[in-house]
Amino acid sequence: MTVRHFRWIFPIAIALELSVSLFTATLLGYSAEWTSEGYRFAGGSAPWALGLAALISFLYLLLMDAKPVAAGAPVASLLRRFIAFWVDFLGGMSAISPVVGLLPIIVEWKRTGVFAWSFERTTPARVNTG
Repeated sequence: MTVRHFRWIFPIAIALELSVSLFTATLLGYSAEWTSEGYRFAGGSAPWALGLAALISFLYLLLMDAKPVAAGAPVASLLRRFIAFWVDFLGGMSAISPVVGLLPIIVEWKRTGVFAWSFERTTPARVNTG
């Protein structure tokens, strides 16, 4: 495979993950907020997000081994770098966020004994000191 084969695969995979996450309102990763009014901690992931993260990671590995193609008409350097940044950033976050969301899920499951793909706490958890 050449790099040209991956031209639309990454944007399609990223758009798929973003659109599905918007319509399902699933938290990917974790979020914590402390204000004078209270405390909130939420974390989560979803099986579909983990699958897409694995797919995007696999595509990155394939892209690293892909053969380069001959340069065509050049795109303006600044525009090319801008687009490359956003594709890399969104691809990287799409691959990392669902996996990072597993950490608070596992900790909450160990603490409460109840497994859920996403959770939200509004009270601080008790710390076990040993």
